[in-house]
Amino acid sequence: MKNIKLVVAYDGTNYFGWQKQSHLRTIGGMIEEKLSQICNEKVKLLSAGRTDKGVHSLGQVVNFKTKTNLKVEIIEKALNSLLPKDIVILKGEEVNEKYHARFSAVFRTYQYLVLNQETYSPFCRNYMWWVKDKLNLRRMRLTSKYFLGQHDFSPFSTNLKEIKNPQREVKEVRIIKEKNIIKFIITANAFLPHMARGIVGVLIEAGKGRLSIKEIRDILEGREKKVNKVIFASPCGLYLLKVGYLANK
Repeated sequence: MKNIKLVVAYDGTNYFGWQKQSHLRTIGGMIEEKLSQICNEKVKLLSAGRTDKGVHSLGQVVNFKTKTNLKVEIIEKALNSLLPKDIVILKGEEVNEKYHARFSAVFRTYQYLVLNQETYSPFCRNYMWWVKDKLNLRRMRLTSKYFLGQHDFSPFSTNLKEIKNPQREVKEVRIIKEKNIIKFIITANAFLPHMARGIVGVLIEAGKGRLSIKEIRDILEGREKKVNKVIFASPCGLYLLKVGYLANK
């Protein structure tokens, strides 16, 4: 029995997210279907994280176990020949039997792109969140520091029914401006559903001057109960950038 790891890039525009769903076109479902054809057996994918409808990836990580005698290189090439052009296998390798794409991961990094200009661009509509308001970059950077460390991020999330512990540790929040594009880089040990979009949405509201630093600190520290103040950024600007593992995993 082989345990195979794949690194996947995809454009999530035309899919109902990652997780396999009956009668819906999903990225994970599409890859499982093609893998099952190639390996001539039913394949179950394990992923580092579940991305939502419209969310993209530059480095999703998955693994699956198979009895096939096919080499990893052959599986990778066969997959890329069968998959739609908006899903690409970047790398494939055989890993030890204990490796698990989700539970072996020590961090995830998401990138979020905002198009900050007065006029709408039809070319960016599926890949960036358009925000026409003028944003105070210094204020957003100052506010972002309060997200660092371990917090209960449930106010910045949704769909928490299956989550036993909403505590997550944010290791880095970077905000980079390149002309009219603002890039948010967020690294955490793990993310709650919609958490990255919740953080970006709140930072944008801070940049507009609609949320004070005190209000955001109060939400993070559980003193502010009006969680409807949290605005979730559009899915289209979010990219799973990288998943990190220990060297010996």
